[in-house]
Amino acid sequence: MGSGVRNVMGSRRRSLRRTWRMQRVEAIDANPRTFEQRAAAFAAAVPDGGAVTLVVSRTASGGVVSQLTGPARLGDTGAVALAQAVGAKAVQLAACQPGASLLRDTRDDDAASGAGLVADRHGLVLPRAHVVGWCERDPDAPPAHAVQAGANPAEVARLLAGSLRPGQWVAVCLRPPRNVERRAWRRWLVHRLGTQNPVHHSAGSRPLAVSLLAGGPDVAAVTALLEQTVASLPGFDLSVRVRAGRLPWVRLTGTVLPALAVGAFAAAAATAGFAGRIRAGLQALLASGRDTGHGVLAGTAGLLGAPTVLTCVPVALALVSAAILIARLRGHGSSWPVLAARALDGVFPDPPRHRGPVRPPHREQPPDADGRGGRNQFDGDYPLHPAAFLVGPAVVAAVVAPQSGALSGSAETRDRGVPPAVLADIGPVIGHAGPGGGHPGPDGPDHALVHLSAADMGFGVAITGGPGFGKTKLLTGLWLASVLDRAQPSGRPGWPGRDNTMVAFDTKGDEVDRMRSWAALAGDRLDVVSVADPAGLAIDMFARHTDPVRAAVGFVDAMVYAFEDGSIMARSQETLTAVFAGALAADAETCARVPELGPVRHPVRLAHVLCGGAGETLAKELFGALRSEAARTADPARLAAVEKLKIIFEPFTSSAFRTATEAARNKLDALAKLGSWWDEDRPRIGWDEIITGHRSVVVDTGAGSCPTAGGGGGLLDERSGHLLAGMLMFGLWTAAKRLCSGWRDRDRWLSVFSDELAVQAASSAEPIAWLRDQGRSYGVRLHLATQRTEQLPAQVRDVFLTFPNLISFRQESVPAARSVAEQLSQGEDTYSADDIRNLAPFTAVCRLDVNRRLLPSFSCSVHHFDADPEETVRLLGYTPQAPRADHARADHAGADHGGAGHAGLDHPGRGRTGDDHRVDVAQHGPAVFEDDGIEL
Repeated sequence: MGSGVRNVMGSRRRSLRRTWRMQRVEAIDANPRTFEQRAAAFAAAVPDGGAVTLVVSRTASGGVVSQLTGPARLGDTGAVALAQAVGAKAVQLAACQPGASLLRDTRDDDAASGAGLVADRHGLVLPRAHVVGWCERDPDAPPAHAVQAGANPAEVARLLAGSLRPGQWVAVCLRPPRNVERRAWRRWLVHRLGTQNPVHHSAGSRPLAVSLLAGGPDVAAVTALLEQTVASLPGFDLSVRVRAGRLPWVRLTGTVLPALAVGAFAAAAATAGFAGRIRAGLQALLASGRDTGHGVLAGTAGLLGAPTVLTCVPVALALVSAAILIARLRGHGSSWPVLAARALDGVFPDPPRHRGPVRPPHREQPPDADGRGGRNQFDGDYPLHPAAFLVGPAVVAAVVAPQSGALSGSAETRDRGVPPAVLADIGPVIGHAGPGGGHPGPDGPDHALVHLSAADMGFGVAITGGPGFGKTKLLTGLWLASVLDRAQPSGRPGWPGRDNTMVAFDTKGDEVDRMRSWAALAGDRLDVVSVADPAGLAIDMFARHTDPVRAAVGFVDAMVYAFEDGSIMARSQETLTAVFAGALAADAETCARVPELGPVRHPVRLAHVLCGGAGETLAKELFGALRSEAARTADPARLAAVEKLKIIFEPFTSSAFRTATEAARNKLDALAKLGSWWDEDRPRIGWDEIITGHRSVVVDTGAGSCPTAGGGGGLLDERSGHLLAGMLMFGLWTAAKRLCSGWRDRDRWLSVFSDELAVQAASSAEPIAWLRDQGRSYGVRLHLATQRTEQLPAQVRDVFLTFPNLISFRQESVPAARSVAEQLSQGEDTYSADDIRNLAPFTAVCRLDVNRRLLPSFSCSVHHFDADPEETVRLLGYTPQAPRADHARADHAGADHGGAGHAGLDHPGRGRTGDDHRVDVAQHGPAVFEDDGIEL
């Protein structure tokens, strides 16, 4: 074991013990009656014997550490009752083994600071002290009385934390009093308070016998600490005196000193006997008188009898042995000072019991008329051992309250019980009922699997949480469950099955590799739309209409939705509609009339030219070519497009052109930064084809690079990527309205996953609100996530927080935490902003629906989905698959798509077999998966 640490195994009698640390989760209930009730519940769980002890200590690195230690039969119920009373969560500590780490918050600087650690094998850790002290009742002090009513329990913890210095600890040893002790105490209390019905904390139904101990570096510090501790306890009205000393002195006072006292008495008696013999002999010599010979003989005989005093030596030794034996038999094996000294090694004693009869108190009685009888007032014997006190549990429970601010360490969120309904196999697994970071623990209710209701997921799932706390991990886990049921339909109620179009938006680009490998493991096909990959698949954003004006209106509507609210006003919208109508009307023959255009063919790039992005001259030439071609062909669609453009070009002046196009050109400049996304020869697929073909697509709009087989790729402007994501969400919404009517009744589904709703929500709440409120009948299943709810527009935020399935991880923003807490609170079971801010990583608070009924909110740890992907697939009830070689291809290269028309794409339709849905991407090797940038 490391420097400054001793490991004490303890006695067999204490072999089965447990230790809990009190971790702050909330403030103590301000109602004193509530605190007293909870403290009484803890007192009811304290067993007789086994040394239940409240320990609060101060270490150099861990601040103020509050612990509860007791026998195994104390159980979790007692620890939980105490934790609820003091606004904490009882975290059981692992037993310390020789050479093992003592406590997660303890570091080597404790030993370096001189405040070494003492650990027993049951997990209890406290600073190593050289002096131990305890409180005893002071019989010479005048009576006093203190009022407990109205006292703030949290103040006890704050005062005690202010009194503790590094290397010091305070312990309150507890046991339930025996009935004989309670009766004697009541008689003594009635006499002391002068009333037959005393109002006192010790007169309650669950009092406790307690002893107060402390450890520290020197006698003065321990004495001061115990005096301050007693002064801080509300209602503690007995005057005490402190006994303190270093280890040898304390142990001597317990066993050796009584034995030495007996031995000294025996030696004194032997010496006195020897001196008596000599004195008698001398007196015989002096009184010899006439018969000198007789006197000499008598004196000599007296002196010769002196060696008989040697018989006193065995007697003295026997008395010493008897004293030691008696001392060992007292107080459960040794005297109280010796028991108290063992606390320095982390072995705390039961409060001692009084030995012998207790004389009851009585009042003064005057003598009768004859002068007989009568007696003086007698206050009675103290009914307990001098080092024991009878108190109400509320007096001492707050000693371990972790309410001393920063000194109490980090706070956590109070555990709420998991409703039994979500422990049944009703849908995808999201986590585990007990703590553990999402790793399955031993069998039992504390580690049972927690599920989302598959049927109720159709009404929407909202996930929120800061980066690195598990939001993306859970979202991709839900995505995996849907992919598995697509490829291997289970037929379970509420699950979407094979006819499930899946569209996932990844705005960071760091989940694509994981989703590829999971799709391969599920046996499903996955199309990746990567904005930054010039050879990859792209979404055709103009595929709906052949009429250029109508197509332009739809595209500009998507721009209005994606750009900031108010940035595209009516004039700009009119200009943008005109230039996009002209761009869509410009076919290859029209563009050939303007040689300076070169290979520019995509409508966005042509619209940018018409807006003056390549200069006024080129804009006028392209407009002239459009007008000539429309006149030549007399095509009504082209003529309509040219008519729209006349508001910009006729009559043409440079100043008028710049005024009409400047604001619109700024918006097109942002879209132009998307680079290869607008390449004319890039393979494309429309939303209609994706939805009706029940494809699974991941749209990667991340700002990173996505390399291809040919080594291409590039960096994407982050703002432009976000704008495109918003426009794609708008296009998906409009396509769903057109194509998915009645899908729910036909058991067809459109599942949408978004890891950053703030990007897709953009400036309007209408698409998200429609998808949430009316999309259910269209078969839309929303799975939306956002880091902070305050990032969302107000209307979108209201829609998001009212999803029937709301899951929140830790929020670092107070306003966001407060808004989430309000939605999670139900009746008297309330959540505060601190509850949300104090959630541990990969721990979430869930408010779920089951069978359209709202369940009480609860917390759980998220499953570690990617720790063992194959085992996760089995856990979800499916069979891991291997990718088929004849379907393998790399990153959807353009040649594999058969050109822009996608003749080479195999679109899985309804009713196809599982084999037809298997993955057609290359098997990926092992990768380091990260959640929100934090390596798992």
